[in-house]
Amino acid sequence: MMTWHLDDFPGTWALLQQSVRRAFDPATEADPQRPCTQEVSLIVREACHRRWAKELYAHLVDELQAQADAVVARCAAEDTVAAVAAAWRAFSAALRTIDAAFRYVDQSYATRRDQDLDSVRRVGLKALRRALEARGLYEPLSAELVRATRLRLDGEALARCRACVACLQALDWYAAGRCEKGPYLEELVLRAARDFYTREAAALDSENPAEYTRRVVSALNDTGAGFLDAAMAPLLTSIVEAHLVAPSIRPVLHNGLGAVFDGALASDPVALPLLAQLGALARRGGALVDLRHAVATHAARLAKNLMASAPDGRVGPRALELLEAAADIAARAFAPPPAPVGDAVIAVNVWDALARPGHPTTEEEDWGAKCVTEAVAAALNDDVRGARFADCVARAFDDTLSSSGDFDGLLVLFRQCRAKDMFEATYRADLGLRLLRHLTQLGSEEKLGRERAVVKDFESECGAAYVAKLEGMCADAARSVTSAEAFRQETSVVAPILLTRGHWPAYPESPLVLPPPLQRARSVFEAWYVAKFQGRRLRWHADLGTCAVDARYATGSLSFDVAPAQACVLLALNDGTRVARAALASTTGLDGAALDGVTASLVDAGLVVCEDGAYAAKRHRPASLVIAPPRHNPAAPLRARVADSVRKDRAYAVDAAVVRIMKARRTLPAERLVADVRRALVHPASESDVAGRIDSLVDREYLERDDGVFIYLA
Repeated sequence: MMTWHLDDFPGTWALLQQSVRRAFDPATEADPQRPCTQEVSLIVREACHRRWAKELYAHLVDELQAQADAVVARCAAEDTVAAVAAAWRAFSAALRTIDAAFRYVDQSYATRRDQDLDSVRRVGLKALRRALEARGLYEPLSAELVRATRLRLDGEALARCRACVACLQALDWYAAGRCEKGPYLEELVLRAARDFYTREAAALDSENPAEYTRRVVSALNDTGAGFLDAAMAPLLTSIVEAHLVAPSIRPVLHNGLGAVFDGALASDPVALPLLAQLGALARRGGALVDLRHAVATHAARLAKNLMASAPDGRVGPRALELLEAAADIAARAFAPPPAPVGDAVIAVNVWDALARPGHPTTEEEDWGAKCVTEAVAAALNDDVRGARFADCVARAFDDTLSSSGDFDGLLVLFRQCRAKDMFEATYRADLGLRLLRHLTQLGSEEKLGRERAVVKDFESECGAAYVAKLEGMCADAARSVTSAEAFRQETSVVAPILLTRGHWPAYPESPLVLPPPLQRARSVFEAWYVAKFQGRRLRWHADLGTCAVDARYATGSLSFDVAPAQACVLLALNDGTRVARAALASTTGLDGAALDGVTASLVDAGLVVCEDGAYAAKRHRPASLVIAPPRHNPAAPLRARVADSVRKDRAYAVDAAVVRIMKARRTLPAERLVADVRRALVHPASESDVAGRIDSLVDREYLERDDGVFIYLA
């Protein structure tokens, strides 16, 4: 280290000035005769000890301004960004050296409380700022940086932009916090982003969700612009949300979500991710309510189309498929984003990061599935009384249980069925016929157990009172097995099934005339029953049972089960003669559609032939035997009477609700009374239904109407 003699301030400053100029001149070669940075700092310390700090500070301010002007002049170019980036790189590198060498000036003079002057670094930055202002570079630089936020920059261009941003931040030309003049870069970028995304929102196609999502994804991914301050990303993101997403997401949801949802139902691989992106954008655009409305509206439209196009026998399975598929899609596509862990958010991609702290959501965990389920249920039960859907669900249960299928999925449909009384009446009519079939087939214990299991599920959903008659029917079926075993010791011709009249549907009287062997067996059972049970009356429904027939042909024998009406026709033709239709009707007691349905089923099975209106049994054993039930179902009128019986029961329920409410309130306006009654009912009812029953009570003098107000008459 060399020793430098400091005789006076001019000589000292001349030495220091040379060191400053060498720092700003990168072409200057190292000179061992000149002081290094460490030696310069010692010289500065010694000068300050000699009380030259004030003069040294003043000369350094002028020198830094001159060097800043020179640096800016050397880096002048047509490209403002390149010029400022080069000037900043050169000046900031030299300024670091100067700041390290003259740090003692800051400590001993500039930053003292009684002086309140700028530090050496601050002096250099202000000098560079004045140099840039003098050449008018701030405005064109800001404009070029704003344009660059919309461009895809390569490595060198990105580095130059980052250098310019660092320069503006150092010169207090970037953000509003310390800026002395405006508009600063941050404001210009945000203003340009607002204008740009406002125009973009107006140009987006709401009918094309895929293109819409692609463009918005690009906007969200470009919010950082690659070179701006990290704090700008959330500001630009908020601009995208407010000026691009919020104004445009609602039309996209209402116009385009349905097609995407249909694609997901059709297993389109891109539809489900697209739905998830639309859901994320709806959160960012404050359109969760619109998203739920669009999902519910489309799900309801699908359900209504199903009810309009599907036959009654297929409504249940198709509704279950739609409900499960749509709910699963909505649950997966619109699941809320993961919750924050500490101060961080678990984010796999930009869509998971959409709901970050500062953008709270109030979503339920599985709102998508709930929304779809409620909308589909409302559409399926769209008719005021909910009769058709209840009937279709009961048919689905009947088909499944008759074929020993799995009924667990059908319980979902049962929960969505609002006309539970209509379902119970229809289900009871079908349950009776199934139980009768089970009792005449092998393995009846297992099938009866399945029926009881379904009834238990209904009980867990609706209570014991709802399934009282259904449980009574199952109990009757179990008791019938015991009574049949006891009577079988008397005769093996028949095995009667005992039904309790209060539990079972009111089956129509049968006109079927039993053949003599069966009539004798019936008489034997009546005598046996009267001897065991006193005071009970038997009413026979011969057409509801099953007959086991043994047929013997010249080529072999055949055993099969048929309905009682089919067995009576076969016995009437057993002697081999041809019997005219009128004589056959007289012998069996069947006529009209009932007789035609029975004979047609036997002709189709190859057991009977019909020629010129006369019937005869075939002489040869059929090669294959498939006997369909009679086309005219003797229990079919039960379904026709279900709606009428349910309507009567509902009328009684409405009357009871009106009287109960009026007895408690004494007087009520008409609108309030109708609303209270509809809330009190367990079955769906329209205002006209309730108003009609109220008028009936007025006619029967339970109520009195006085200027729109009803008065209870005790």
